[in-house]
Amino acid sequence: REAAESVDADAARALIGKEGEVTVAVSPPGMVLIDGKHANAICGTGYIKKGAKVRIASAKGNMVVVEPVVETCERTQ
Repeated sequence: REAAESVDADAARALIGKEGEVTVAVSPPGMVLIDGKHANAICGTGYIKKGAKVRIASAKGNMVVVEPVVETCERTQ
């Protein structure tokens, strides 16, 4: 498995709006993987477990601020 690259402040800003996966629980600091790059992450809403899907809401320096992606289901009849 290839090691993912880390992001700098410019790259962190470029990730806003993208989705990724938590690789180290965000509680509040953690790490996410987006487009093959690791980014240090924080979340203002609390704990996000490893493996969860997140969306990048904003960036602070070389850290991204993440929010959980809520998956919706449609009812079938």
